[in-house]
Amino acid sequence: AEDNISVRQYPNELIPARPVQWISKTVEKRQFSKEVARRLENRHAIIAIRELPYREEIYKKIYGGFSFAEMSKADFFGAKYNSKDPSGIMAAAKLVQYFSSAFVALESGADDDLRELSIDELISRYPSDSVIKDFAINFSSPGKITLVALSAALAVMAALGVAVAVDDVPYDQARNNLTLVNSANAGAAAGKDGDVALTLYANIMNAAGEQRFKEARDLAKQAKDIDLKTPVKKIK
Repeated sequence: AEDNISVRQYPNELIPARPVQWISKTVEKRQFSKEVARRLENRHAIIAIRELPYREEIYKKIYGGFSFAEMSKADFFGAKYNSKDPSGIMAAAKLVQYFSSAFVALESGADDDLRELSIDELISRYPSDSVIKDFAINFSSPGKITLVALSAALAVMAALGVAVAVDDVPYDQARNNLTLVNSANAGAAAGKDGDVALTLYANIMNAAGEQRFKEARDLAKQAKDIDLKTPVKKIK
């Protein structure tokens, strides 16, 4: 929303203004491609970069999570991950993969399969490569999983699903009554795409049923060993 402010130098005029939230992250120019770095050399106070590929590159380097256009990204961190034991990070990766495959199954109208198939069976039958641009795992300590999805809401929904799985939210509440908010570095997670992600997650949980919800939670117990964190918060 646009506001007006008074400036002493111009006592008879109202100056249009807009609140700005500064991002506390430093990225060196050499880390960007030549095309993006050249555009950032403009010395104006505000630089508009409208080309989607260049915006995507900037968002990926700045935000731990974002959603825009037909893309979303989420980082999952394991602060206590021990690189000598990959079981926790692998469990976390499977959990993220499950919600990605559940998204594919839901979009395919396969509600029965969401309920009847185990997590491993669902991942096998509904591979998520068609909706995933990048799925990366960092096996160094601390561990990290990065999901870049070809859907504005998928990465946000997966982050919400993981957040609920590692928490103690009961099934009835998980499928009916959650509110999503940004974390400090979640980019555009809340808002319209956040609402879509909430609806997707609720639909998946209603179709999958309590048994699959418990199976995801059992998997999340292994991920808890690495103190798995997601880029979104939920209000109970």
